[in-house]
Amino acid sequence: MTTEHFTLQGARTAAITESTSRATIFIGSVSAGLVALGLIATATRIGTAFYAFGLILLSTLSFIGFVTCDRVLQSGIEELHYAERIARLRAYYFDFAPELTHYLASVADEEASAAQLEALFTAQREAEWGEFLSDCGKYETELAGEIAKGKLTLAELDEEEQSLDRLRRWYRTIRARDLFGAPSAPVAERRLKECTEALEDFAERVYQARERP
Repeated sequence: MTTEHFTLQGARTAAITESTSRATIFIGSVSAGLVALGLIATATRIGTAFYAFGLILLSTLSFIGFVTCDRVLQSGIEELHYAERIARLRAYYFDFAPELTHYLASVADEEASAAQLEALFTAQREAEWGEFLSDCGKYETELAGEIAKGKLTLAELDEEEQSLDRLRRWYRTIRARDLFGAPSAPVAERRLKECTEALEDFAERVYQARERP
């Protein structure tokens, strides 16, 4: 039990260290990038080179920021799981040796904090699922509108396929973050399938319209 406790504590420390390191690297990159942008502005008098450099720099920093945020979030969730497992071991210690209660922090407090973090995290994912479901409804409404207008062209079909691909990527992103299973996750999966079926129906109508003389 002591070995397990030590291993979990080491893994938890590693997760916290990784999060801190990644955040520090990102902040350093942003600072260095802004300094470089200022120097370019001074050297080029905010000319074409400045805008080109700024576009490349800000795009790169945005990508680094997104990746950093995603990984730090994953590390935070891992750290939370480690904390929960450590809390279970501490509970075992209290059951096995109740006299330690006066010398160690309460496990109930740690479990309550973990539950609050899980509830907060799930609420955030639930809000994202709500936005996703709203966009699914807008997508189906858009398809119905195109059918009503008779805009059954390959160009429209290609545009709708791209819109569905964006919905699929968004679904995968939220799904990867939703580690605790928000209530709306199954609904979102069903709505994505319905959007896919709606696009298949739209595609069939487009091909039928092209076959008409």
